[in-house]
Amino acid sequence: MCASCHDVSNPIYSAQPDGSYTLNDLDAAHPTGNVYETFPEQRTYSEWLMSDFAQGPIAIGDRYETQLNEVSSCQDCHMPELESPACLFEDDRPNYSNHAFSGSNNWVLRAIRNMNTNDFVTGLLPDLVDQAIDRNEEMMRAASDMELSIVDNNLNVRIINQSGHKLPSGYPEGRRMWINVKFFDASDAVIAEHGAYDDMTAELTTSDTKVYEMKLGLDAHASALTGVPEGPSFHLTLANKVFKDNRIPPRGFTNANFEAIQSAPIGYSYDDGDFWDDTQFVIPKGAVRAEARVRYQLTSKEYIEFLRDENTTNTAGQDIYDQWVALGKSPVIDMDEGMIEIAPPCPADLTGDGNLDFFDVSAFLGAFSNMQPEADFTGDGLYNFFDVSAFLNAFSAGCP
Repeated sequence: MCASCHDVSNPIYSAQPDGSYTLNDLDAAHPTGNVYETFPEQRTYSEWLMSDFAQGPIAIGDRYETQLNEVSSCQDCHMPELESPACLFEDDRPNYSNHAFSGSNNWVLRAIRNMNTNDFVTGLLPDLVDQAIDRNEEMMRAASDMELSIVDNNLNVRIINQSGHKLPSGYPEGRRMWINVKFFDASDAVIAEHGAYDDMTAELTTSDTKVYEMKLGLDAHASALTGVPEGPSFHLTLANKVFKDNRIPPRGFTNANFEAIQSAPIGYSYDDGDFWDDTQFVIPKGAVRAEARVRYQLTSKEYIEFLRDENTTNTAGQDIYDQWVALGKSPVIDMDEGMIEIAPPCPADLTGDGNLDFFDVSAFLGAFSNMQPEADFTGDGLYNFFDVSAFLNAFSAGCP
């Protein structure tokens, strides 16, 4: 059942031996009909099929609010088993699957209700919509864990995929997950931030963090046929190339199996067995603690503006854009949050061995003579007596 909607392919293209996809004859069926020889838009079901979850139950506790301590099927997580009556006139049943399918959507349900106000037809009563969104957001928070550690002078952020498919998965366009990190000094002021997101403008700073996403687009062949520029694009039905896929694989991942289902990492790499990913951020001078968040957004500003601007046949693009704005511009879900204390630095330990000795003095003098940044102890860009004095004071103070 799940595969019928969550392995989505475009049959107008056929896979080639070199990994590219070429256009088939128009108005003709795909030459083989093999899903894995068409262009992959989604492979969520196949990702699960190649995970450890499909091979047998995985002990994961009550992470998905289920009575099961082990989960395997899609329904085990998306329709968790509860102790509940099946109807109003019945006693509680054990292991009764919740008849409410949870996913990752947190604003489109409200948009659908706003645009279709006949609750008798849609069944989208306000309380039911609120409950569905709450369940979806809880599911997203259960889908990952985050671990923070200090490695040399870097903050290491590890994200662990606790789902049965890639994280994130499903419809690729506009969906993204990223790491937000803030460093604080002793006065509790933010001295550096990575992956900043502006709720007012819905703009994400991507240049200084890692964004997990899948980007589709057109290669030179498809571009020449359609007139759409080569490269990443939101023109989903024209896309014939995956330009990026760094999403975190599930338990049981192997490169060979995921290549076989057309869901191998693109522009990134994971070792066989990985279901986590590490990202390191340089700790700035003066930082005493760091806060990190794993953040998820269903619909990016770039994608919704594409839908608005490219639809010229009716008002549907503008209508959904207006709903996106009215409903908070696809509010971001914080999947994980954490904080870590950063040990006070030992600036005079230039060798980094944890000891203050002759070798640190020698390292300072060498750096000072060559006007290297590590000798600029005052941070003024100059190399003079004040740097020597600051180094000697730090050396005398010792390491914490």
